[in-house]
Amino acid sequence: MKQGSRPVFVLLVSGMVTALLALGGCDAQPAASGSASQTAPATQAAASTGVLDTSRLFEDTAPAEGEDPATVEALAFDSAGSTIYGQIMVPAASYGTERPCVIMFHGFAGFTRMDDVAEALCRAGCVVVVPHHRGAWGSEGTYSFSHCIEDAVNLAAYVRSTEFVDTYGVDPDSIILSGHSMGGNTALNAAAQLDFVRAVALIAPCDIARLYQDMSDEELRAFLVDNGSDVLHTDGLDALVADVASHADSWLFTSAAERVADTPVFVATGDLDTVCPPEQMVDPLEDALGNAANPCERHDYNADHSLVAARVQLTRDLASFINEVCSA
Repeated sequence: MKQGSRPVFVLLVSGMVTALLALGGCDAQPAASGSASQTAPATQAAASTGVLDTSRLFEDTAPAEGEDPATVEALAFDSAGSTIYGQIMVPAASYGTERPCVIMFHGFAGFTRMDDVAEALCRAGCVVVVPHHRGAWGSEGTYSFSHCIEDAVNLAAYVRSTEFVDTYGVDPDSIILSGHSMGGNTALNAAAQLDFVRAVALIAPCDIARLYQDMSDEELRAFLVDNGSDVLHTDGLDALVADVASHADSWLFTSAAERVADTPVFVATGDLDTVCPPEQMVDPLEDALGNAANPCERHDYNADHSLVAARVQLTRDLASFINEVCSA
């Protein structure tokens, strides 16, 4: 828990935070080469262009005397009667209030994390919320794809509440939903139900409805097992497949695209991704958004599904996107 003038907002059972933190038509824009820089800590905020200070993405910055530093607090949030645990990354107090809030959703089953990206965005001035869905990594309840989307819708409304906005300095009009892999399905389909989302960021997204269309039920069950279904609290593989089957038409990325046509969309793909190949998952979405009011911004990286080989450039590109969208 953070110490200082900011009030304690949530409380977890002793040891929960430690356990969670230990777990581990688009304009195509190819990634440029680059590496993270390390500079001497600064004592006050650098000048920035826009709502974020992107010069701090990879820079350690010591707080000014008497200033609350950037920190991580615990998330304990009720979603449909189940407590969702996670993290709230809070930028330094020098950034003031009305900060963009990025909610980052994990994939299936949640082994690949984006904490490095989240922490960099926090250093640049974003409040970043990283939840663990129902039935995943210590959160209560039963995991299902429907529950993931419902959790996202509930959490997006929660971070706009007066209490959360006042506590963490969030701009309620600058809520960004982001997700890696299955988290991309969560972010896109949650945004399709909400009229206040400022932007959506899809990182190597998995269109589970597309997989359902392209695979037999047996193949889809095998895919879920291969990607870690055993670590989640579910009602079984048949229930997961049935969940997709009952929502396949509406969850399909091309269908969801119609409902986010007015929302800026960022898409990151890995050229070497064999789990969620871009030509299967993203190209149809690209076509669907081709005539949208806000065509998506696409970045292709020479990396696999984890995008570990391109995280530095991914972070820069995503931060630039958020900065532009939220500064408009």
